[in-house]
Amino acid sequence: MKIKNMNKGYLDAVLRGETVDYLYHFGLCSTDECLKMMKDIKAVVMAGSPDRVQRMAETWNKKHKKDLLFKFPKDERFSAFYTGDILFCSHGMGMPSISIALQELMKLVYFVKDGNLEEIDKVMWFRIGTSGGLVAPGSVVITTEALRANFKPYRLLVTGEEYSFESNCPEAFINKIIHSNKNTKFDVVKGKTIGADSFYIEQNRIDGAIALCDEQGKMEWLKKAEKIGVKNIEMESPNMVGFLNHWGFSHFAVICSVIVNRLKGDQVSCTKEELEQLSMNAETVLWNFLESK
Repeated sequence: MKIKNMNKGYLDAVLRGETVDYLYHFGLCSTDECLKMMKDIKAVVMAGSPDRVQRMAETWNKKHKKDLLFKFPKDERFSAFYTGDILFCSHGMGMPSISIALQELMKLVYFVKDGNLEEIDKVMWFRIGTSGGLVAPGSVVITTEALRANFKPYRLLVTGEEYSFESNCPEAFINKIIHSNKNTKFDVVKGKTIGADSFYIEQNRIDGAIALCDEQGKMEWLKKAEKIGVKNIEMESPNMVGFLNHWGFSHFAVICSVIVNRLKGDQVSCTKEELEQLSMNAETVLWNFLESK
């Protein structure tokens, strides 16, 4: 059993009824009856936009003719929907945002699986999104390792000291996703991902209101990234990969559509319609894999 490193003393005290845990940002608590309807959860699908996760949940619900489409009570920060054994949840933008959603979703999975580590480890986790890339727009990148902008793993300060998280993604699981997408009309590639703490400065864009590097410095950074196997750049993966590795999950993936080749420029210049089409490629990869299961 790979699952490890959870805050087991606290979580088990909740299961024993010694304390109540409040999933504050979702408007739920550990004693809510609605948690029982999610006991068969098989996957958690996360994406940045509330509109996107609602559409994805409705698509899955309609396609599989499910009666239940349960929306979590609170949606000021995150929107979440449960249907057909899958939880769809928005995570906002950036690592501080997704870190909050993940903490509460990981607790939720522990509670609905009644602390059964084997069942918890079977749950699949996905982030679906868009990203800049070092490959052609329209390509879908599946992350093999999630690094920060300095090419190092995700880290947090704990009592003033730096704590680093594991950055690798489960290779066997990634290969299964790629195999289920061998007939797509667009490229599906795997490679390292950089997750930056901003859209502009840490991604070394020079088209922001503040630019702290020049064209030469930007290109040197992008070329260094390309040399070590980086395929895309976004803002959430190091946190997600780090947290899920900390518990020891065996089945998770970050799947992103590339919407701009950063080697050719900084601006995302495609139209709304073009952006929607490119963005759908990542969803196609997810649907193909889930249907194959």
